[in-house]
Amino acid sequence: MATAVVLTTSCSIGPEDLPSPRGGAMDGYGIELDFSSALNLPTGASVMLDGLRIGEVEEVRTGDELVVVAAIIAAGNEVPGAATATIRQDTVLGDTYVAIARPGPDESDTSVLAPGESIPLDRTASAPTLEDTLAVLATFVNGGTIQRVESSIAQVNDVMPNAVDLQKLAATVATDLEDLGANTGQVDRLLRGLDDTAIEVNQREARIDAMLAPEGVMFWDKLSRQIIVHIGTLLPSIGSIFAGGTWLVPMLEAADRALTSVVRSGIDPVSDSELVSDFVRKTVVPFVEQPSVDIASVETSDGLPSADVENVLRILGATR
Repeated sequence: MATAVVLTTSCSIGPEDLPSPRGGAMDGYGIELDFSSALNLPTGASVMLDGLRIGEVEEVRTGDELVVVAAIIAAGNEVPGAATATIRQDTVLGDTYVAIARPGPDESDTSVLAPGESIPLDRTASAPTLEDTLAVLATFVNGGTIQRVESSIAQVNDVMPNAVDLQKLAATVATDLEDLGANTGQVDRLLRGLDDTAIEVNQREARIDAMLAPEGVMFWDKLSRQIIVHIGTLLPSIGSIFAGGTWLVPMLEAADRALTSVVRSGIDPVSDSELVSDFVRKTVVPFVEQPSVDIASVETSDGLPSADVENVLRILGATR
């Protein structure tokens, strides 16, 4: 019996084992770029600067907690000493490449990288891999976020009033805004008035401080107490007048008729003050001091003179 021994070998493949579409020798000088991760970056990948291909990745090797990318820069191209680098992939199926960006205008370092120099880890960045992006997207879609957004929108719709009331509210707001826009002059006048008031208050700051000082507070306290005392005395008096002052009604009506007659007579109390003074002094005052009435004649309802009235008045003491 023959025994056959079969030997098998295992192998592994990585991005660096894949052929690059732009692979090939390139004349130039070498630089290194330190990244925290260089996943899916194959050898031969492009090195871009200002949108132009200036070199390619020669080797990817691991270091102490970093990944060192060795690149060949074509002759005639210079990489700024303060440049930054990023591993990018423009499309889902696009090639991964190294993008070098020039420093900002505020950067004082104007040197260029010499052969063998490197861009340090603090000036490089690794873009998230396609797998990580798809994983995050899957978590977003399947994690219930979209359903929660839909629920939130439904709750907002439940809280909002119906469409008719909302339209009425919008129409009212639109009318108010149109009215406000048509009366900006009034608004400006209001603002100017407030500004003038603020200026006046500011100019009288000393007086306001005095009013609000302890002495001023004491004054206002005493004044308010006196006002309350007088009001308390006045209100019962006013109440008694309203309750038993029906006798004032005829007097006030007579005074109203008298004032109306004065107005109709053409007398101006201001310009004709001398005439008014003479009337009061020569007519009203003597009548008040010694009131008397001259009875010229007395007639009956038929218009006939009454002969006995004089005797009646003499008996009453009204005549002599």
